[in-house]
Amino acid sequence: MKFRKGSSRVALVGENFTFKAPYIAPKNLMRIPSDIHLCWQLGKWKGLIEYFTDGDDFTCFQQNLLRGWLQNLRERRVSKLLNDIVVPTHLSLFGLLNVQSTATDINLSMSKLGEIIKGEIPDNIQDAHTFLAPGNYGLHHDSVRLLDYGERGVYEFIQKYRPNFQTAFDTLSHIKIKKPLPRS
Repeated sequence: MKFRKGSSRVALVGENFTFKAPYIAPKNLMRIPSDIHLCWQLGKWKGLIEYFTDGDDFTCFQQNLLRGWLQNLRERRVSKLLNDIVVPTHLSLFGLLNVQSTATDINLSMSKLGEIIKGEIPDNIQDAHTFLAPGNYGLHHDSVRLLDYGERGVYEFIQKYRPNFQTAFDTLSHIKIKKPLPRS
C-alpha cells in the first residue's frame, strides 16, 4: 500500500482499491482553536460562522478540509456520469471517504502527455493540475482513465470536450508506454 497526500485530500492506494479522505495539515489544524477563540473573545459570532462557511478570508478549514470533502462529493457524482473517462468511485461515505478502483501507473512524460491532451482539446485547459499531470492518469482495464477529477469545473469542461478526451485517451491507451508500474 502507498500513502499519497495532496493539498486537500489523502489517498491510501492499495492493489485493488484506493481510499480518499479530506485532509488538513496538522500545522493548520492547530490554528483552528486559536482562530475560534479569537472570534469568541471579540464577540464576532458572524466571524465564527463565516470561519466554517463562506467568509471572505479562506481559512485553513475551508481551503483544506472543506475543499477535500467537496472534491470527494464531486467525484462521487461525476464517476457515474463520466464512467468512460474517470476511474470509478464505488462507494462514498458522505464525502468523508471515497472508495475507488486502483489504476496502474503509466510511465509517461509530462511533455508527451501535454502534447496529446493539448492536441485534442481546442480550448485552454482550465486546471493544469487535473489535466496535465501524468500522475493523474492511470490504466484501468487497459484503458487510460483520469484519477483526480474532483476540482470545481472539471466535469463541465470534460462534458464540453468529451469526444476530444475520448480520442486523447484512446491515443494514450495505444501508444507504447514503458512497462506500467503497479501502484502497490
